[in-house]
Amino acid sequence: MRYPSAASGPLREPFVGGGALPLPKTGLVEVTVDGEIVVYDPEADLLHHLDRSASTVWSRLDGNVTAEALGERIAAHLRAPAMTVRRDILDLTLQLWERGLLRGSTAHATASQPLGLGLESQPLDSPRGDLRLDGQSLPDAPYRTGCFRALEHVFEVATNDVAVRDFLEEVLVDLTDTGNGKRERHELLHIPDAPHGERFRVLHNGELVRATDWLDRAIAVLLWKINAEVVRQSTQRYPLVHAAAAVSDGVAVLLPAPAESGKTTTVAGLVRAGFGYLTDEAVAIHPDTLLAQPYPKALSVDRGSWEVLADLRPQHHDRVAGQWHVPARLIRSGAVAGPAPIRFVVAPAYRLGSTTELEPISRGDMLMRLADSTFRLQDDAQRNLAVLARVVTRADCYRLTVGDLDHAIGFIEELVRSEQLDVSEREPPFAQRRH
Repeated sequence: MRYPSAASGPLREPFVGGGALPLPKTGLVEVTVDGEIVVYDPEADLLHHLDRSASTVWSRLDGNVTAEALGERIAAHLRAPAMTVRRDILDLTLQLWERGLLRGSTAHATASQPLGLGLESQPLDSPRGDLRLDGQSLPDAPYRTGCFRALEHVFEVATNDVAVRDFLEEVLVDLTDTGNGKRERHELLHIPDAPHGERFRVLHNGELVRATDWLDRAIAVLLWKINAEVVRQSTQRYPLVHAAAAVSDGVAVLLPAPAESGKTTTVAGLVRAGFGYLTDEAVAIHPDTLLAQPYPKALSVDRGSWEVLADLRPQHHDRVAGQWHVPARLIRSGAVAGPAPIRFVVAPAYRLGSTTELEPISRGDMLMRLADSTFRLQDDAQRNLAVLARVVTRADCYRLTVGDLDHAIGFIEELVRSEQLDVSEREPPFAQRRH
């Protein structure tokens, strides 16, 4: 058996062993996919993944039968050695107790690190402070961009530096919106005679976000804040997964991965190969249609990928230190795609010098990955987990080790091509591939 994945620690309360009447505690949220259960504990903000055998036991914990008796029943049903099955079930119920999932137990495992948006890694300067400079108001911001829409966030940017305005118009071009309705206001202000650490200030709706002496840092903070507002405002409507996504032949390939795992590089390679672009940061999934929604922000290409994506180097490559911001239309005309159903979920992981390898993984494993990568999962855990379970049920799920980008793109292209074949022409299920 593979038991819940959260790390365990010392028991806080006694567990009565085989004579206990284990029962899941109230308030848990669970979904089942392909016979595997993912349980979310809102109290501890923890996810737990149970494989098929552990899920079978979990579903029979009703508070009316002891762990030993349950072991006897399952052993008889499976015609397996009773002693071995009882031992496994006792071990499982003990681990469920340790993780705070049973009635009377207390959750204590350390929660996973929260998903970051890159702000903490920026070498920022001053914290929040006074919005006035030597008794005088902040300068006007006469240069305004047009209106942009990024999922549920509608905004404009104002600045007193025309070069900054022009750069932002170029970077945010794929988010251009023709609407004339209400919009929020981001600002980047240059104050040459400000105190140390405050020459550039970034504001959102009049509230100071950060101050710094460096323009590239100010731009990085501004773009981070825009992205943070997209996430904050859009999670109320959509489950939002930290992932990239691209579209080919009407189906979407979802690329969930933590930061610096290669999802932006992979999706850039796909767009360069002819795929449509949805996003490299946050995939919004419509809770009714399950369509992946476009959030075509400029691709944020980190320094480590500059060599392999050298042909995508933008004109203003030096505006943000260590990162290129590449609009999809700069890669290819008409590159931005519309909403599409998710047919493949491929979790990329870049490994320097490794063999490029694509291998199938269970839908339960992928559900766990997606749930762990969902922004603000706890805000509506029942909806979010149910939607993710429906997504993986309809998708083929893979792990992609990326040693060579071209080989990785070739594997994903082959997946999509196989989807277009008539069922009678298809090969057996896509097994492990290496290159």
